[in-house]
Amino acid sequence: KKSGAWSTLAGQDSEDSYLRQMYERRPGEAEADYWKRLLARSPDDTDASYNTRNMRLRLLFPELDWMNVKWDQKSGTYVHTSSTTTNYWTKRADETWEEYYWRLYPVVDGETDQQYLLKLLRRFDGESDDSYKQRIEKLKTVFVYAPWDHIS
Repeated sequence: KKSGAWSTLAGQDSEDSYLRQMYERRPGEAEADYWKRLLARSPDDTDASYNTRNMRLRLLFPELDWMNVKWDQKSGTYVHTSSTTTNYWTKRADETWEEYYWRLYPVVDGETDQQYLLKLLRRFDGESDDSYKQRIEKLKTVFVYAPWDHIS
């Protein structure tokens, strides 16, 4: 019978084995789905248990793209940013319009008011006249202090 540090180490080995089997990528599993499953937080998780599991998974699967895993303050979970990049311009269901536009148009250090306004007014590639007008109307409700009356 192992005792002390050896039994702890043996227990960790079996848990690592379990985590490896549990979180191995399944054949045919899409990357976004894999990251969602890998980073999912169960209702029973405490902050400590969730963070510990995340750190263990990073050690067990060092070949994965952990550089693009970020903490999402709003959801209280880790997210893989490359899987959300394609949906970056899409409003999330749990966001208000104000939160959405502040996420979409963050203020950059050193950016002048004029540069920021130009960023707001920039037309996206392939954006139709109607969707551009609708977006500008929404922006007017969020960025109320912008000099909208001077823009035609």
